[in-house]
Amino acid sequence: MLEPTRPKLSDQSSIQKWHQTFKDIGAEWEYRGGELCALYTLSGKVSDYYFNSDVISKQPQLLGSLCREVYLPEMQRRNISVDLVASYPPYGVAFANALAQELGVRSCFLRSLASPVFDQDVKREARVLVVADDIFSGSSLVTTIGAALARECKVAPVVFAFGNFSGRSSIEGLDIFSVINRRVELFDVSESPLVARGVKAINARENWADFFAPGKA
Repeated sequence: MLEPTRPKLSDQSSIQKWHQTFKDIGAEWEYRGGELCALYTLSGKVSDYYFNSDVISKQPQLLGSLCREVYLPEMQRRNISVDLVASYPPYGVAFANALAQELGVRSCFLRSLASPVFDQDVKREARVLVVADDIFSGSSLVTTIGAALARECKVAPVVFAFGNFSGRSSIEGLDIFSVINRRVELFDVSESPLVARGVKAINARENWADFFAPGKA
């Protein structure tokens, strides 16, 4: 399996700084002993790791700085210009809005993952950049890319994310660029080694503060 795309050495210090910022603001959790492990709301899977993009998305100033310091320079390095930044609800909305604002372009979103058309008219041959908060299976990204291609858009050759946890370097032929790059293993509840040891799996986003309570996780 290919390793996720890594930034050039000249970009590493910025990437490392922002990864540390994610940790410092409590967006990243990893099991190090305790009573709780993370249940992923959408998939129902369990893991010893969780990245909560809401912690970043709910801080507009921080998100704007992230876009300016990490993603805009990567677009310049790749010589990419776009007309739209596209994503899917709910978790990709804040990132797409922030990056579009920094670029001075519009953002657009799927009406829903079950209805893979955009929420506004997208001109044919528009130049579109697709973004996500995080990538695991990548199915939501594939749906968004498909919606852009169905409108005959010119999709940028890279997708941006806060974190890439899929272990892949590309999706649908597009490079993946993100601050965090690590393979995260997800288990069915019945197959989780942690649950088998008596560690309680709870919905991570809905109970985020509990993961940082002393002795809990």
